[in-house]
Order: sequence, then structure tokens, then C-alpha cells
Amino acid sequence: MKFDSLENYVQEAGRAGRDENITADCYILYCEEDLNKHFVLLNQSKLNLWEIRQIWKAIKDITRLRTTVSQSALEIARKAGWDDSISEIETRVKTAIAALEKSGYIKRGQNMPRVFANSILCRNAQEAIDKINNSNLFDETNKVHAIRIIRSLIASRSRSWAQDDDAESRVDYISDRLGIEKAKVIGVLNLLRQAGILADSKDLTAYIKKTEKANRSLQVFKSFSSIEKYLAEVIKEEEATYNIKEWNEDIESNCCENVTPSKIRAILNYWTIKKIIRYKKLGFSKNHIRLICLEKKEKLKERLQKRQELARFIIEYLYSQAKQGKEDDGEELPVVFSVNELKKAYEESQSLFKIEVKTADIEDALFI
Repeated sequence: MKFDSLENYVQEAGRAGRDENITADCYILYCEEDLNKHFVLLNQSKLNLWEIRQIWKAIKDITRLRTTVSQSALEIARKAGWDDSISEIETRVKTAIAALEKSGYIKRGQNMPRVFANSILCRNAQEAIDKINNSNLFDETNKVHAIRIIRSLIASRSRSWAQDDDAESRVDYISDRLGIEKAKVIGVLNLLRQAGILADSKDLTAYIKKTEKANRSLQVFKSFSSIEKYLAEVIKEEEATYNIKEWNEDIESNCCENVTPSKIRAILNYWTIKKIIRYKKLGFSKNHIRLICLEKKEKLKERLQKRQELARFIIEYLYSQAKQGKEDDGEELPVVFSVNELKKAYEESQSLFKIEVKTADIEDALFI
């Protein structure tokens, strides 16, 4: 088996190590050029004291109201004021966080979803398999994955009961053990919850300031929505060069006063992750980019319309739930919810223009 990176090699070696039925010998073949590349990456990830202080200040700002938070490296970089388009930005943030942790300033924990035994609603594997086969939620590929996952979960439950222990299965372990991508495991688990095979788990929390009204969040939403609509109009399906500063001035004049180049770049970066576009900065200017749209303009506009409608509904729903929650002494009200809960709430809403949605659409809207 051949691997294109050391990380993939380590992951596969770990998978073999966790499976007691596998006997494996692990070898690494390398050349001097591989080592040179590795040292170049190490040098790129080196930080000076000022950069570490910037990350430390960003973390203090993020944890001002809560001592424990869950943030991506990209979110921390933006909070620190870093240019989120620079190369190896996640590695640099992680390097700074590792230095702060080693010095005792912070402590990192695990943020990995788990599935517990008491969330399995079926008595045995056959009952679960029958429900999967009879459900229209699963396509043929997802049926295969769902059956393998539920068998693994039920086996884990049986082993734990025999040992009088709590059963839990981490998503990354399921992924490694069954050889299914982690994102696909999470997607299938959501389908199993929709089908009533697993109990719905409220595994997401939104924190809403007591002094904040929904219209403030809606204003932020409207700002990004206006920028997205503008970009969907001006970008072409063929590759072309654009000036972000000119975009910013045009948006500010016509549809959104509080636009900034960083907001535009945030949307472009998200669209890149979602494979809507592909772009790169041009060396002669920090404002010029070369961009190509990877899907038809009409399809892009429909996709944005759906996402923005769902995002508006989610904001209003979460604020309504916060009003019904119990008061405490903190400055924020935590609202615990799940993706499936949002999907069900939207489907039960009285909107005249409801659109058919999947859990993937809800997850997409949560990132707007």
C-alpha cells in the first residue's frame, strides 16, 4: 500500500494496530528530497514571539465569556487579525497553540462526537437492518454503510453490557475500524437518527447574549447574504481576474454599507471549501485574484437562496428557544439543539414557501 503523506501512513498504521485480527509490518521508503520538503514545512511553521502573543490575545478574547470553547484554527487566525489566505495558516495556529499549552497557558481537550449505547432504539441488529432497508432516506451506498455501522454499534453495546460498562463509540474509531470516511460516518449517523434507529442527540450548543436581540444577528446575516448575492452576480463561469478592493467599493455603494475585504475573502474561502469556486491570489497585488466558478450560475443562485432561507429560519428558531430557556447567572443563554431538530422544526413551520431540505442543507446553513 502506498501513501502520499506521513499523516495517512500513521493513520493506516494506527488502524492496523487497533484491529487485533491484523498482523502488519510497517515500512517507510523515503529519499533525501522528502526530508528537504519536510524541513521546509517545519521552517514555514516557525513563529516569532509577537505572533504567539497575537494568538494568545485572540484566545483570551474568545474565552472572555466562557472558559471552554470549540474553535477552528481558521477562526482563531481571523480573531488574531491574520490574513486567512496565507499558506500553512492552520499549521501556524496549531504551532502557536502547542507552544501556549506547553507553557501552561491553555489546555486542549478532544472535540470528537461519540455514539452511546443507550441511543440505539432497536432491540437487535436485524430489526435495525430491516428499518434501514425499508427506509427511503438511504441510497444504496448509504444502506451498506449504515448496516456496517449499526452492526458495529450493537456489537460494542453487547461487549459493554457483558463487562458492566458504559458503551460509547467515537466517530473517528468507527471511521478507522470500518474504513469509511469520517464525514460519511457522521452523515449516516444523522440518517440513522432521522429513521428512528438512533435517538436524536442534541450535540450542538449556541450561546446567545442576554442583552442581544435577534435583529443584531439578522443584520449580520443580511450583510453576508448581500455580499454573497453580489458575488454570485459578478463572477463568471469562465476563469477571470478580479479586484477585491473594487468589489468592496461597489458593494458598499449599492447593497451593503458594512462590507469589508475580509468578509469577501471569508465567503470566497468558504465557497472554495464547498468546491463552488477555485481561486488564487496574484503575486503583483494582494487585492487581485484569479477565479473560476465550478458550477453553473443558476445552480449557484438556487443553492444560495436555499441556504439563506434556512439560515434566517435557524436564527429566529434559536432565539425563540433561548427565550423559553431557564435563566442563570451567566451573561449568555446556552441553547442546546441538533441538526435533526432544526430540520424537523423547519418542516413543521408554517412557511408558505417551504423548500425540501436534507440534513446536509441544515449543516451548510449553520456555516453562513
